[in-house]
Amino acid sequence: MSLREVIQKTAGHLESGVLEIEAHVRQFVIDPILCELGWDVQDPHQVFVEYKVDTGYVDYALLDKKKPVVFIEAKKVGNLKPAAEEQLFKYANNKGIPLLVLTDGNQWDFYLAMAAGEPSERRFCRIELGTLDNARLIEYDKSFHKFLGKQQVGSGTAQEDAGSHLADTKSRESARAELANAWQGLLSPPDGLLRELLTEEVESICGTRPHQQDVETFLRDFARSVVSPMSQASQQSGPTRTGPSKPSGKQSQVPRAAPSPAVKKIVGFQLHGNEVVCGNAVSTLVEMVKAFQTQDSGFLPRLYNDSRNRTKTRVFVSQNRDELFGKHLRDYHYKDLGGGWWLGANMSVAGVIQKIKLVCDIAGVRYGTQLTLLEEDT
Repeated sequence: MSLREVIQKTAGHLESGVLEIEAHVRQFVIDPILCELGWDVQDPHQVFVEYKVDTGYVDYALLDKKKPVVFIEAKKVGNLKPAAEEQLFKYANNKGIPLLVLTDGNQWDFYLAMAAGEPSERRFCRIELGTLDNARLIEYDKSFHKFLGKQQVGSGTAQEDAGSHLADTKSRESARAELANAWQGLLSPPDGLLRELLTEEVESICGTRPHQQDVETFLRDFARSVVSPMSQASQQSGPTRTGPSKPSGKQSQVPRAAPSPAVKKIVGFQLHGNEVVCGNAVSTLVEMVKAFQTQDSGFLPRLYNDSRNRTKTRVFVSQNRDELFGKHLRDYHYKDLGGGWWLGANMSVAGVIQKIKLVCDIAGVRYGTQLTLLEEDT
């Protein structure tokens, strides 16, 4: 019988409610799983039941070369209380045991004993056999082998993988905690790329390109409407099914939408000390692209082939006008760059700045130092 078959059989036992006491969990869940993971539960040199420690007896000690390397504490189904976690760590205190497991047969919590933090912060994996589908069955099979397989535990790879998994999980939790702040930052003031993507999506649905001011107003209003719900979600987010509980501490606060900063009018640029006055943002972008192409005949082909030249429905620069930003541009949005090249100029000032940074990068020019913008207050 394979481990997956054992897991499925165990899930059936748990669902039926036949496992009433801790001894049932040991006999019908833990022992069969350990056997499929390569442990001989009849050999006390591999699996020692009721292993004596200073503060009592731990239910299972898995041994490698007569040295305990894993402690498993078993409880009856539904009896995983905080005290059980504290008890397990007390058993392992100062014993140098790398891995700890706490289970009631249904829920399996894996801990890296010597990691930093509270016990809940050292949990790197959780398996719940009562929530079983094909995807989870594959995941659980892999996790059991990875962290509790006899060969993996004996070689030390289980401990190494546990450390990596815990670090990845903590990084994921840290990033997840900042999602609300990051989203709020994109919404207010509206990020140029986000505004552009929303504009494109509207255009792809109805064939009409929304006015940039309408898009900005929508995003600002939306930002205000989601501040409170996202703050609550950030504060209430708990541990993932396979990760450690989120460390206690001060929750990140989502700032309310700030008023938009004063907008300056772009009237040209300065490149290597030479000023080029253009009058507006789009003209500045066009003249900048022309200047880069004059200096380097391969500039426009490189720009065209760069992945950043394309979005879902748009091409910024091309020799084919039909490629530029879809088929709904007015004539004045097509800007002739010369040599058969065209630029699609239907974009906001923020979009222009984004493209300026792109063309500077393609040209190998440092934006903000080698190239600066000439601006006037509006």
